[in-house]
Amino acid sequence: MTALRAFGAGVVVADPDGVIRVATTSAAELFGTTAAALIGAPLSTLCGDTVTADLAAVEAAETLRVPLVGAGGVPLRARIERGTDDRIVVRLTTEEQHAERALRRDQLVAAIRHEIRTPLTVLRGVTSMLEEEPDMELEDRVTFLGSLKKETHRVITLVEDILTVARMDAARGLSRLQSVDLIVIASELATEARRFCDKHDISLRLEVASAPLTVRADRQLLEQLGKSLVGHVLRAAPQGLHLTLRATAESDAVARLEVEDDGPAPEIDDGEPFTSFRRSTATGKYAPGVGVGLAVAKRIADAHGWGLRVERTGDGNRLVLRAPRDLSEG
Repeated sequence: MTALRAFGAGVVVADPDGVIRVATTSAAELFGTTAAALIGAPLSTLCGDTVTADLAAVEAAETLRVPLVGAGGVPLRARIERGTDDRIVVRLTTEEQHAERALRRDQLVAAIRHEIRTPLTVLRGVTSMLEEEPDMELEDRVTFLGSLKKETHRVITLVEDILTVARMDAARGLSRLQSVDLIVIASELATEARRFCDKHDISLRLEVASAPLTVRADRQLLEQLGKSLVGHVLRAAPQGLHLTLRATAESDAVARLEVEDDGPAPEIDDGEPFTSFRRSTATGKYAPGVGVGLAVAKRIADAHGWGLRVERTGDGNRLVLRAPRDLSEG
């Protein structure tokens, strides 16, 4: 679990007795100490006796939000969650980080609202056309019904994104942490995407490790993250695309979930792919669009303290999720 240090997240995990068992470097630096110095210390060292006492009254899967003071008197925000296994997870941010995340959230919601107008306009236009022309040729009718199906799916996806953001803002985003096997998630994503791929002449390959790759996650949010990554590739994928889903072990401590395509694909600028909502320049047969799905995926990854990045692979892209393995399951 100490592999969390590689992800730059301010996270501390304590056992049911309130003893710190995991601490990221980022979290330790906020208090002017080291991660090694925090391991084995009581949680009250960071949160104080009053907060620790309040936490005792918090039920499993509930969240407590409290202000703390870091090194040099820097004000911090702490979101303390008690998992269903009674482990305590403390996620720390500075006021500046909190304000930045709030801004990104507002941008995301605005982008979703803007993006949803297009499919709703198409739905309204197609239904009106079908209503006004009851004797329409069968071939034309099939085409319009296909548009209805496509845009309906697009609206559903955007509504799911809105609900995900709302759920996380309501402090229920990580209330159901459990051990989840990334291999199972990757297999389910492949099964769900295969029908679409077969219909659109897209090659789909699944590569998974031979042993379980368990991570601590809110399963519903992890599934949403995976769907967002795959959906980003398939949204306007050209025929003949090769898509690969991977669930592999980067090391004994880190698991990876990858979604890779061979293009041609719009180039995503590394460093800004998950927070920018401007329309991208299309390459090949890919259509431009707002990257809402990737922004939602990034938000979910950040909430868990995971790493999410994009890598260029020739003409295509590789979306990489890195998460610390739950070694307690091993």
